[in-house]
Amino acid sequence: MEERERERERERGKARERETESDGGEQELLRLSENVEGTVLLGARNSLRKGSFGVELKTFEIEVEEKKGKLQATIVERKQGISSWIRLGPEGLGLFLECLVHCSKDTIVGKGERKWKENGRAYSLLRDENKGGCFLRLGVVDLENKRFNIFIPKGRGAEGARLQWWGRYND
Repeated sequence: MEERERERERERGKARERETESDGGEQELLRLSENVEGTVLLGARNSLRKGSFGVELKTFEIEVEEKKGKLQATIVERKQGISSWIRLGPEGLGLFLECLVHCSKDTIVGKGERKWKENGRAYSLLRDENKGGCFLRLGVVDLENKRFNIFIPKGRGAEGARLQWWGRYND
């Protein structure tokens, strides 16, 4: 596990050294990610956006960076020392943020699923409910048919009231 984190740090260092540019559509996604509680790191040659939020016992981190002229987002789910992560391209990042905003405002009711493909990987974003409440499942099937999922619960307040789990977007 430490080896994976060292590899991610090396990738981040390399990404900071690259010179990048972005078009208008991708800039909008970057602005959306800035609304998340977090920091914006601007290097001389690269920009990296970081944000995080917590739901119940889980912490979610979102990093958006530009590689080879395209946006790439990494979403990390951490709970009790265990972490899972999924990388998304520009299309997937847009769908993910859109669904997150709609769910936080309760504008979408019931079940729903979106599927798309990027870079040979099949992605799915599912909104569903169970006894524990509403949740999102972001899944990916890679080139070797391995499945990875991240579950994002809606969350509840201290007295059962629902929290706005992406509250920074509601402003």
